[in-house]
Amino acid sequence: MWRCEQIRRRYGADVYVQVRFKSRFYEYTSSNEHNFPKSRAELKTIFPVPVTKSPLDYAERRSRCDVKGQSGVGSD
Repeated sequence: MWRCEQIRRRYGADVYVQVRFKSRFYEYTSSNEHNFPKSRAELKTIFPVPVTKSPLDYAERRSRCDVKGQSGVGSD
Protein backbone atom coordinates (compact mmCIF):
# COMPACT_ATOMS: atom_id res chain seq x y z
CA MET A 1 0.00 0.00 0.00
CA TRP A 2 3.07 2.24 0.22
CA ARG A 3 2.88 2.79 -3.57
CA CYS A 4 -0.62 4.27 -3.10
CA GLU A 5 0.74 6.70 -0.55
CA GLN A 6 3.55 7.68 -2.93
CA ILE A 7 1.01 8.41 -5.68
CA ARG A 8 -1.06 10.52 -3.27
CA ARG A 9 1.96 12.55 -2.22
CA ARG A 10 3.47 13.00 -5.67
CA TYR A 11 0.31 13.91 -7.58
CA GLY A 12 -2.00 15.19 -4.85
CA ALA A 13 -4.54 12.59 -5.96
CA ASP A 14 -7.15 10.75 -3.94
CA VAL A 15 -6.36 7.04 -4.07
CA TYR A 16 -8.45 4.01 -3.18
CA VAL A 17 -7.29 0.42 -3.55
CA GLN A 18 -8.96 -2.78 -2.42
CA VAL A 19 -6.99 -6.02 -2.56
CA ARG A 20 -8.29 -9.53 -1.94
CA PHE A 21 -5.56 -12.01 -1.08
CA LYS A 22 -6.21 -15.48 0.31
CA SER A 23 -9.80 -14.61 1.27
CA ARG A 24 -8.73 -11.48 3.17
CA PHE A 25 -9.44 -7.93 2.10
CA TYR A 26 -7.05 -5.02 2.44
CA GLU A 27 -7.99 -1.42 1.74
CA TYR A 28 -6.13 1.83 1.41
CA THR A 29 -7.85 5.17 1.10
CA SER A 30 -6.19 8.56 1.08
CA SER A 31 -9.41 10.42 1.82
CA ASN A 32 -11.50 10.66 4.97
CA GLU A 33 -14.51 11.92 3.01
CA HIS A 34 -17.62 9.80 3.48
CA ASN A 35 -18.38 9.86 -0.27
CA PHE A 36 -15.01 8.48 -1.41
CA PRO A 37 -14.69 6.10 -3.10
CA LYS A 38 -17.81 6.32 -5.21
CA SER A 39 -20.06 3.29 -5.62
CA ARG A 40 -20.38 1.68 -9.07
CA ALA A 41 -23.85 3.20 -9.40
CA GLU A 42 -22.50 6.69 -8.62
CA LEU A 43 -19.65 6.27 -11.10
CA LYS A 44 -22.16 5.65 -13.91
CA THR A 45 -23.57 9.17 -13.41
CA ILE A 46 -20.23 11.00 -13.47
CA PHE A 47 -18.97 12.90 -16.51
CA PRO A 48 -16.46 12.43 -17.97
CA VAL A 49 -16.97 8.69 -17.70
CA PRO A 50 -14.30 7.02 -15.53
CA VAL A 51 -11.62 4.96 -17.24
CA THR A 52 -11.78 1.32 -16.13
CA LYS A 53 -8.89 -1.07 -16.71
CA SER A 54 -8.38 -4.80 -16.19
CA PRO A 55 -5.40 -7.15 -16.56
CA LEU A 56 -6.37 -7.73 -20.21
CA ASP A 57 -5.54 -4.08 -20.94
CA TYR A 58 -1.94 -4.78 -19.99
CA ALA A 59 -1.54 -8.33 -21.36
CA GLU A 60 0.82 -7.27 -24.16
CA ARG A 61 2.82 -4.90 -21.98
CA ARG A 62 6.01 -6.25 -20.43
CA SER A 63 6.99 -5.29 -16.91
CA ARG A 64 10.49 -4.22 -15.92
CA CYS A 65 10.94 -7.61 -14.23
CA ASP A 66 10.02 -9.44 -17.44
CA VAL A 67 12.52 -7.39 -19.43
CA LYS A 68 15.35 -7.89 -16.91
CA GLY A 69 14.71 -11.63 -16.72
CA GLN A 70 14.92 -12.00 -20.50
CA SER A 71 17.99 -9.87 -21.16
CA GLY A 72 20.69 -11.82 -22.90
CA VAL A 73 18.45 -14.79 -23.66
CA GLY A 74 18.67 -15.84 -27.30
CA SER A 75 20.99 -12.99 -28.27
CA ASP A 76 23.56 -14.84 -30.37
